Amino acid sequence: MSSKSQAKSANTMVQIIIFSDTGQQAYRADASVNAGGQFHISVPLQPGVWKTGTYKIYSQYLAANTRTDFKVTNPFTTSSGKLQVFMTTDHDKYLPGQTVLITGRTSYIISIDNVDIAIGKANDVIVSEGQIMSKKGNVLPHVNVPFDQTGSFTYDYTIPNTASLGNYTVVAQVPFGVYNTLFEVVNQLPAENVPPQENATLTNPTSNATQNPPPLTIVPDSIGPSQKRISTSMIVEKTGKISTPLIPITLSEKSIGNKTYSPRELDGLLRVNPGDENSVNIKVSLEDGTCIIGQDSSCKVTKSTVQGSVLYKFIKIGNQDFFIGYSGTGERIEQFSILPANVNDVIPDGQWDVEIIKKDQTSRFYYQVSYIAQ
Repeated sequence: MSSKSQAKSANTMVQIIIFSDTGQQAYRADASVNAGGQFHISVPLQPGVWKTGTYKIYSQYLAANTRTDFKVTNPFTTSSGKLQVFMTTDHDKYLPGQTVLITGRTSYIISIDNVDIAIGKANDVIVSEGQIMSKKGNVLPHVNVPFDQTGSFTYDYTIPNTASLGNYTVVAQVPFGVYNTLFEVVNQLPAENVPPQENATLTNPTSNATQNPPPLTIVPDSIGPSQKRISTSMIVEKTGKISTPLIPITLSEKSIGNKTYSPRELDGLLRVNPGDENSVNIKVSLEDGTCIIGQDSSCKVTKSTVQGSVLYKFIKIGNQDFFIGYSGTGERIEQFSILPANVNDVIPDGQWDVEIIKKDQTSRFYYQVSYIAQ
Protein backbone atom coordinates (compact mmCIF):
# COMPACT_ATOMS: atom_id res chain seq x y z
CA MET A 1 0.00 0.00 0.00
CA SER A 2 1.42 3.44 -0.90
CA SER A 3 0.23 7.04 -0.81
CA LYS A 4 1.40 10.61 -1.29
CA SER A 5 1.76 12.83 1.72
CA GLN A 6 1.52 16.62 1.55
CA ALA A 7 4.48 17.10 3.86
CA LYS A 8 8.01 16.19 2.83
CA SER A 9 9.45 15.48 6.24
CA ALA A 10 10.84 11.96 6.36
CA ASN A 11 10.72 12.08 10.15
CA THR A 12 6.92 12.31 10.32
CA MET A 13 4.87 9.15 10.84
CA VAL A 14 1.56 8.12 9.37
CA GLN A 15 -0.71 6.10 11.68
CA ILE A 16 -2.43 3.12 10.07
CA ILE A 17 -5.35 1.30 11.74
CA ILE A 18 -7.38 -1.55 10.23
CA PHE A 19 -10.84 -2.46 11.53
CA SER A 20 -13.00 -5.46 10.72
CA ASP A 21 -16.59 -5.06 9.56
CA THR A 22 -17.68 -5.57 13.21
CA GLY A 23 -15.55 -2.63 14.40
CA GLN A 24 -12.83 -4.82 15.97
CA GLN A 25 -9.29 -3.48 15.59
CA ALA A 26 -7.33 -6.01 13.54
CA TYR A 27 -4.03 -4.21 12.95
CA ARG A 28 -2.17 -1.04 13.94
CA ALA A 29 1.14 0.33 12.70
CA ASP A 30 3.09 3.51 12.07
CA ALA A 31 4.68 4.17 8.68
CA SER A 32 7.56 6.53 7.93
CA VAL A 33 7.12 9.16 5.23
CA ASN A 34 10.10 9.34 2.87
CA ALA A 35 11.59 12.43 1.25
CA GLY A 36 9.18 12.06 -1.67
CA GLY A 37 6.15 12.14 0.60
CA GLN A 38 5.42 8.43 0.24
CA PHE A 39 4.91 5.64 2.77
CA HIS A 40 4.07 1.95 2.71
CA ILE A 41 3.36 -0.96 5.05
CA SER A 42 2.97 -4.70 4.59
CA VAL A 43 0.20 -6.50 6.47
CA PRO A 44 0.55 -10.30 6.91
CA LEU A 45 -2.87 -11.92 6.41
CA GLN A 46 -2.48 -15.15 8.36
CA PRO A 47 -4.99 -17.89 7.51
CA GLY A 48 -7.39 -18.47 10.37
CA VAL A 49 -6.74 -15.06 11.94
CA TRP A 50 -8.19 -12.77 9.30
CA LYS A 51 -11.80 -13.78 8.82
CA THR A 52 -13.48 -13.35 5.48
CA GLY A 53 -15.16 -9.98 5.10
CA THR A 54 -14.59 -6.31 4.39
CA TYR A 55 -11.92 -4.39 6.32
CA LYS A 56 -11.50 -0.62 6.64
CA ILE A 57 -8.07 1.01 6.56
CA TYR A 58 -7.79 4.38 8.30
CA SER A 59 -4.65 6.47 7.83
CA GLN A 60 -3.90 9.72 9.62
CA TYR A 61 -1.10 12.17 8.86
CA LEU A 62 -1.02 15.37 10.94
CA ALA A 63 -4.55 16.76 10.57
CA ALA A 64 -5.32 14.87 7.35
CA ASN A 65 -6.96 11.46 7.28
CA THR A 66 -8.46 9.09 4.74
CA ARG A 67 -10.10 5.68 4.53
CA THR A 68 -10.15 2.82 2.07
CA ASP A 69 -11.58 -0.71 2.12
CA PHE A 70 -10.38 -4.15 1.12
CA LYS A 71 -11.88 -7.63 1.20
CA VAL A 72 -10.46 -10.88 2.56
CA THR A 73 -11.49 -14.22 1.13
CA ASN A 74 -10.18 -17.43 2.67
CA PRO A 75 -10.48 -20.74 0.79
CA PHE A 76 -8.64 -22.61 3.55
CA THR A 77 -10.26 -24.43 6.45
CA THR A 78 -8.08 -24.45 9.56
CA SER A 79 -10.46 -26.19 11.95
CA SER A 80 -14.11 -27.06 12.42
CA GLY A 81 -14.05 -25.51 15.92
CA LYS A 82 -14.45 -21.89 16.90
CA LEU A 83 -11.23 -19.90 16.92
CA GLN A 84 -10.78 -18.27 20.32
CA VAL A 85 -8.27 -17.60 23.09
CA PHE A 86 -8.31 -19.47 26.40
CA MET A 87 -6.63 -17.62 29.24
CA THR A 88 -6.08 -18.07 32.97
CA THR A 89 -3.96 -16.91 35.92
CA ASP A 90 -1.85 -19.03 38.28
CA HIS A 91 -4.00 -18.02 41.28
CA ASP A 92 -7.39 -16.44 41.89
CA LYS A 93 -6.34 -14.05 44.67
CA TYR A 94 -3.21 -11.91 45.14
CA LEU A 95 -1.77 -9.33 47.50
CA PRO A 96 -0.68 -5.89 46.28
CA GLY A 97 2.89 -6.19 44.97
CA GLN A 98 2.62 -9.85 43.97
CA THR A 99 3.16 -11.12 40.42
CA VAL A 100 0.35 -12.62 38.36
CA LEU A 101 1.33 -15.27 35.82
CA ILE A 102 -1.05 -14.95 32.87
CA THR A 103 -1.08 -17.84 30.40
CA GLY A 104 -3.17 -18.37 27.31
CA ARG A 105 -3.43 -20.20 24.04
CA THR A 106 -5.52 -20.27 20.91
CA SER A 107 -8.15 -22.99 20.57
CA TYR A 108 -6.10 -24.50 17.78
CA ILE A 109 -2.70 -23.76 16.29
CA ILE A 110 -2.66 -20.90 13.80
CA SER A 111 -0.12 -18.41 12.53
CA ILE A 112 -0.36 -15.37 14.82
CA ASP A 113 2.35 -13.10 16.19
CA ASN A 114 1.17 -11.14 19.24
CA VAL A 115 -1.62 -10.57 21.71
CA ASP A 116 -2.36 -7.14 23.15
CA ILE A 117 -2.93 -7.31 26.93
CA ALA A 118 -4.38 -4.67 29.23
CA ILE A 119 -5.46 -4.91 32.88
CA GLY A 120 -7.96 -2.84 34.81
CA LYS A 121 -10.70 -2.90 37.45
CA ALA A 122 -13.35 -5.40 36.39
CA ASN A 123 -16.24 -2.92 36.66
CA ASP A 124 -14.39 -0.14 34.85
CA VAL A 125 -13.08 -1.64 31.59
CA ILE A 126 -14.65 -1.23 28.15
CA VAL A 127 -13.46 -1.87 24.59
CA SER A 128 -14.31 0.88 22.12
CA GLU A 129 -13.06 1.12 18.53
CA GLY A 130 -10.23 -1.27 19.26
CA GLN A 131 -9.07 0.61 22.36
CA ILE A 132 -9.19 -0.88 25.88
CA MET A 133 -10.11 1.95 28.20
CA SER A 134 -11.80 2.95 31.43
CA LYS A 135 -15.40 4.14 31.48
CA LYS A 136 -14.05 7.70 31.78
CA GLY A 137 -12.36 7.27 28.40
CA ASN A 138 -8.78 6.85 29.60
CA VAL A 139 -6.84 4.32 27.51
CA LEU A 140 -5.38 1.61 29.76
CA PRO A 141 -1.66 0.79 29.55
CA HIS A 142 -1.14 -2.27 27.38
CA VAL A 143 1.65 -4.57 26.28
CA ASN A 144 2.25 -6.74 23.21
CA VAL A 145 3.06 -10.34 24.16
CA PRO A 146 4.34 -12.83 21.54
CA PHE A 147 2.76 -16.20 20.85
CA ASP A 148 5.01 -19.23 20.55
CA GLN A 149 4.84 -21.82 17.77
CA THR A 150 2.05 -23.75 19.50
CA GLY A 151 -0.22 -20.72 19.87
CA SER A 152 0.57 -20.15 23.57
CA PHE A 153 1.73 -17.06 25.46
CA THR A 154 2.73 -16.09 29.00
CA TYR A 155 3.00 -12.73 30.71
CA ASP A 156 4.11 -11.73 34.22
CA TYR A 157 2.12 -8.81 35.59
CA THR A 158 3.27 -7.20 38.84
CA ILE A 159 0.41 -5.70 40.81
CA PRO A 160 1.30 -2.19 42.01
CA ASN A 161 1.80 -1.87 45.77
CA THR A 162 -0.77 0.91 45.69
CA ALA A 163 -3.42 -1.16 43.87
CA SER A 164 -6.88 -0.93 45.41
CA LEU A 165 -8.60 -4.10 46.56
CA GLY A 166 -11.21 -5.74 44.35
CA ASN A 167 -11.71 -7.68 41.14
CA TYR A 168 -9.54 -7.05 38.10
CA THR A 169 -9.93 -8.19 34.50
CA VAL A 170 -7.16 -9.19 32.11
CA VAL A 171 -8.19 -8.27 28.57
CA ALA A 172 -6.49 -10.02 25.64
CA GLN A 173 -7.09 -8.49 22.22
CA VAL A 174 -6.29 -10.34 19.00
CA PRO A 175 -7.48 -9.76 15.42
CA PHE A 176 -10.32 -12.27 15.82
CA GLY A 177 -11.76 -11.07 19.13
CA VAL A 178 -11.41 -9.83 22.70
CA TYR A 179 -11.11 -12.27 25.62
CA ASN A 180 -10.74 -11.88 29.36
CA THR A 181 -10.06 -13.60 32.66
CA LEU A 182 -10.38 -12.36 36.23
CA PHE A 183 -8.33 -12.18 39.41
CA GLU A 184 -8.86 -10.49 42.77
CA VAL A 185 -6.56 -8.29 44.84
CA VAL A 186 -7.11 -8.90 48.57
CA ASN A 187 -5.51 -7.81 51.84
CA GLN A 188 -5.12 -11.40 53.10
CA LEU A 189 -4.67 -14.65 51.17
CA PRO A 190 -6.82 -17.68 52.03
CA ALA A 191 -5.12 -20.38 54.08
CA GLU A 192 -4.00 -23.54 52.31
CA ASN A 193 -6.42 -26.18 53.51
CA VAL A 194 -5.48 -29.29 51.58
CA PRO A 195 -2.78 -31.20 53.52
CA PRO A 196 -1.11 -34.06 51.57
CA GLN A 197 -2.18 -37.54 52.58
CA GLU A 198 0.42 -40.04 53.69
CA ASN A 199 0.74 -43.37 51.90
CA ALA A 200 -2.07 -42.59 49.47
CA THR A 201 -2.50 -45.17 46.72
CA LEU A 202 -4.36 -44.97 43.44
CA THR A 203 -7.40 -47.23 43.48
CA ASN A 204 -10.13 -47.71 40.94
CA PRO A 205 -13.71 -46.97 41.97
CA THR A 206 -16.22 -49.78 41.79
CA SER A 207 -18.09 -49.52 38.51
CA ASN A 208 -21.73 -50.41 38.12
CA ALA A 209 -22.22 -52.79 35.23
CA THR A 210 -24.86 -51.59 32.77
CA GLN A 211 -25.99 -52.76 29.39
CA ASN A 212 -25.07 -49.46 27.79
CA PRO A 213 -21.62 -47.82 28.18
CA PRO A 214 -21.59 -44.51 30.11
CA PRO A 215 -21.56 -41.32 28.01
CA LEU A 216 -18.16 -39.90 27.07
CA THR A 217 -16.81 -36.65 28.44
CA ILE A 218 -17.00 -33.60 26.18
CA VAL A 219 -13.32 -33.09 25.39
CA PRO A 220 -12.03 -29.61 26.42
CA ASP A 221 -11.11 -27.09 23.74
CA SER A 222 -7.64 -26.54 25.24
CA ILE A 223 -4.82 -28.26 27.10
CA GLY A 224 -3.49 -27.07 30.44
CA PRO A 225 -4.85 -24.77 33.16
CA SER A 226 -7.73 -22.60 31.97
CA GLN A 227 -10.43 -20.44 33.46
CA LYS A 228 -13.33 -22.59 34.68
CA ARG A 229 -16.94 -21.63 35.22
CA ILE A 230 -17.13 -21.83 38.99
CA SER A 231 -20.48 -22.92 40.43
CA THR A 232 -21.89 -24.66 43.50
CA SER A 233 -21.21 -27.97 41.75
CA MET A 234 -17.52 -27.24 40.96
CA ILE A 235 -14.51 -25.86 42.79
CA VAL A 236 -11.03 -25.25 41.40
CA GLU A 237 -7.79 -25.16 43.40
CA LYS A 238 -4.59 -23.69 41.96
CA THR A 239 -0.99 -24.18 43.08
CA GLY A 240 1.82 -22.28 41.41
CA LYS A 241 5.46 -21.23 41.14
CA ILE A 242 6.90 -24.60 42.23
CA SER A 243 10.63 -24.71 41.46
CA THR A 244 11.48 -28.12 42.95
CA PRO A 245 12.01 -31.06 40.55
CA LEU A 246 9.65 -33.48 42.36
CA ILE A 247 6.02 -32.51 42.93
CA PRO A 248 3.65 -35.03 44.57
CA ILE A 249 -0.01 -34.21 43.92
CA THR A 250 -2.44 -35.98 46.23
CA LEU A 251 -6.01 -36.13 44.95
CA SER A 252 -8.88 -37.05 47.24
CA GLU A 253 -12.45 -36.24 48.06
CA LYS A 254 -13.09 -33.11 50.10
CA SER A 255 -16.13 -32.05 52.07
CA ILE A 256 -17.27 -28.45 52.00
CA GLY A 257 -20.47 -27.65 53.85
CA ASN A 258 -22.92 -30.42 53.16
CA LYS A 259 -21.37 -31.37 49.82
CA THR A 260 -18.65 -33.83 48.86
CA TYR A 261 -16.40 -32.90 45.94
CA SER A 262 -14.32 -35.41 43.96
CA PRO A 263 -11.33 -34.68 41.68
CA ARG A 264 -12.42 -34.53 38.06
CA GLU A 265 -9.56 -32.91 36.12
CA LEU A 266 -5.82 -32.36 36.68
CA ASP A 267 -4.11 -29.64 34.61
CA GLY A 268 -0.42 -28.76 34.69
CA LEU A 269 1.88 -26.16 33.15
CA LEU A 270 5.68 -26.08 33.08
CA ARG A 271 7.46 -22.83 32.27
CA VAL A 272 11.18 -22.67 31.45
CA ASN A 273 13.60 -19.91 30.49
CA PRO A 274 14.49 -19.16 26.86
CA GLY A 275 17.21 -21.53 25.68
CA ASP A 276 16.16 -24.34 28.06
CA GLU A 277 13.26 -25.60 25.96
CA ASN A 278 15.06 -28.76 24.84
CA SER A 279 16.85 -29.53 28.11
CA VAL A 280 13.96 -29.38 30.59
CA ASN A 281 11.03 -31.78 30.32
CA ILE A 282 8.12 -33.04 32.35
CA LYS A 283 7.16 -36.54 33.48
CA VAL A 284 3.83 -37.51 35.05
CA SER A 285 3.51 -40.85 36.82
CA LEU A 286 1.29 -42.75 39.21
CA GLU A 287 2.59 -43.53 42.68
CA ASP A 288 3.34 -47.13 41.61
CA GLY A 289 5.73 -45.82 38.94
CA THR A 290 3.45 -46.18 35.91
CA CYS A 291 4.50 -43.41 33.51
CA ILE A 292 1.56 -41.55 31.99
CA ILE A 293 3.34 -38.64 30.24
CA GLY A 294 7.07 -38.53 29.48
CA GLN A 295 9.83 -39.11 26.97
CA ASP A 296 10.55 -42.73 27.97
CA SER A 297 9.25 -45.36 25.54
CA SER A 298 7.38 -47.01 28.42
CA CYS A 299 5.19 -43.91 28.97
CA LYS A 300 1.64 -44.02 27.68
CA VAL A 301 2.03 -40.58 26.07
CA THR A 302 5.49 -39.70 24.71
CA LYS A 303 4.80 -36.79 22.37
CA SER A 304 2.26 -34.08 21.69
CA THR A 305 -1.31 -35.33 21.43
CA VAL A 306 -2.25 -32.40 19.20
CA GLN A 307 -3.14 -33.63 15.71
CA GLY A 308 -4.83 -30.86 13.76
CA SER A 309 -8.06 -30.02 15.57
CA VAL A 310 -7.79 -33.16 17.77
CA LEU A 311 -6.12 -32.28 21.10
CA TYR A 312 -6.57 -35.38 23.29
CA LYS A 313 -5.62 -39.05 23.23
CA PHE A 314 -7.77 -41.87 24.60
CA ILE A 315 -5.76 -43.84 27.20
CA LYS A 316 -6.60 -46.71 29.55
CA ILE A 317 -5.12 -46.48 33.06
CA GLY A 318 -5.84 -49.61 35.05
CA ASN A 319 -9.52 -50.37 34.44
CA GLN A 320 -10.48 -46.76 33.77
CA ASP A 321 -10.45 -44.77 30.50
CA PHE A 322 -8.95 -41.28 30.37
CA PHE A 323 -8.51 -38.41 27.95
CA ILE A 324 -4.90 -37.15 28.05
CA GLY A 325 -3.86 -33.87 26.45
CA TYR A 326 -0.18 -32.97 26.14
CA SER A 327 1.38 -30.04 24.29
CA GLY A 328 4.75 -31.75 23.75
CA THR A 329 8.36 -30.78 24.34
CA GLY A 330 10.66 -28.12 22.90
CA GLU A 331 8.65 -25.06 23.96
CA ARG A 332 8.89 -22.61 26.88
CA ILE A 333 5.41 -23.70 27.97
CA GLU A 334 4.73 -27.42 28.37
CA GLN A 335 1.14 -28.25 29.37
CA PHE A 336 -0.99 -31.29 30.10
CA SER A 337 -4.56 -32.18 31.09
CA ILE A 338 -5.89 -35.45 32.50
CA LEU A 339 -9.58 -36.28 32.96
CA PRO A 340 -11.77 -39.41 32.88
CA ALA A 341 -13.25 -40.30 29.51
CA ASN A 342 -16.63 -41.21 30.95
CA VAL A 343 -18.73 -38.24 32.01
CA ASN A 344 -19.80 -39.81 35.32
CA ASP A 345 -16.31 -40.88 36.42
CA VAL A 346 -13.87 -39.04 38.66
CA ILE A 347 -10.14 -39.40 39.20
CA PRO A 348 -9.62 -42.06 41.91
CA ASP A 349 -8.14 -40.97 45.23
CA GLY A 350 -4.37 -41.30 45.24
CA GLN A 351 -1.10 -39.62 44.42
CA TRP A 352 0.20 -38.42 41.05
CA ASP A 353 3.91 -37.65 40.81
CA VAL A 354 5.21 -34.88 38.56
CA GLU A 355 8.95 -34.85 37.89
CA ILE A 356 10.71 -31.93 36.22
CA ILE A 357 13.66 -33.50 34.45
CA LYS A 358 16.45 -30.94 34.56
CA LYS A 359 19.91 -30.21 35.93
CA ASP A 360 20.39 -26.74 37.39
CA GLN A 361 17.97 -24.90 35.11
CA THR A 362 15.31 -22.63 36.54
CA SER A 363 11.73 -23.75 36.01
CA ARG A 364 8.29 -23.03 37.39
CA PHE A 365 5.47 -25.56 37.59
CA TYR A 366 1.80 -24.70 38.05
CA TYR A 367 -1.18 -26.99 38.41
CA GLN A 368 -4.86 -26.83 39.10
CA VAL A 369 -7.38 -29.46 40.18
CA SER A 370 -11.07 -29.22 39.33
CA TYR A 371 -13.49 -30.92 41.73
CA ILE A 372 -17.15 -31.73 41.08
CA ALA A 373 -19.93 -32.32 43.60
CA GLN A 374 -21.08 -35.92 43.88
